[in-house]
Amino acid sequence: LDKTRRASDRSIAFFGVENDGFDLSPSRKPIPGSDLPKLTEELQKFLVEDSKFKSKLTRISAEAVCQDENFYLSAERYSENKTSPDAGNFIKIGDLLEPAENGRVGDKDVPVMSITMANGLVDQADKFKKRIASESIADYKLVKRNDLVVGFPIDEGVLGFLTKYQEAAVSPAYGIWKLKPGADFTVEYLERLLRSEAMREIYRSKMQGAIGRRRNIPKDVFLEILLPRPNKEVQNKIEALAARTLSLKDELEANEADLQSQISLLWKS
Repeated sequence: LDKTRRASDRSIAFFGVENDGFDLSPSRKPIPGSDLPKLTEELQKFLVEDSKFKSKLTRISAEAVCQDENFYLSAERYSENKTSPDAGNFIKIGDLLEPAENGRVGDKDVPVMSITMANGLVDQADKFKKRIASESIADYKLVKRNDLVVGFPIDEGVLGFLTKYQEAAVSPAYGIWKLKPGADFTVEYLERLLRSEAMREIYRSKMQGAIGRRRNIPKDVFLEILLPRPNKEVQNKIEALAARTLSLKDELEANEADLQSQISLLWKS
């Protein structure tokens, strides 16, 4: 890059790379499809500030980066936060949730559950078509009704509340949270919010780590995230729309099953 410009420009360009031309194995074997050639071209146009060029790169001042003793690979950590408590009715996640200290399953006879991107917390047998947990689940974490289970990567919506059972067992790798007394959100509405595309974007902006699916959000950062707190009427509207969406999804799946059944009968007629 331009060394003269580097000496005079007090800013840092952030960019995301999905493929740097090597796999993630210890030997880092070359693979096709590297993003770097396209990135180099985009960066050159970005540096000359071509007004006709719409770049996805983000420029952050060096001063903003150096304000914190920790350095992050995500530009969003340094971008101006457009959402503040003064901009509307918001509440911190930490004002709604706290760690659930339920301990381990021990000798309890409870169902084993897993987290999915598509459906949140589900029976492990439904996710894998069989139970994959070992015969002994004594060291699994115990989850109680209305507890939130958070898996990883969180920016793929891998979280959900337990509403099906009074108690269940989940992997020791999951985080468990419970509602604080007086929280005025229903778990159904809160799950919709926490699994929404808007929240996933916020998660991505706050994740740490260098490798995609291994990145995570520190607990203290997670608890500081602001959530909109609309009135009950708005919450109910969102819940009604969600229920209608699920109903249509079930109808679509039923129609697809009927379609495949009708096609199968063609070979038997």
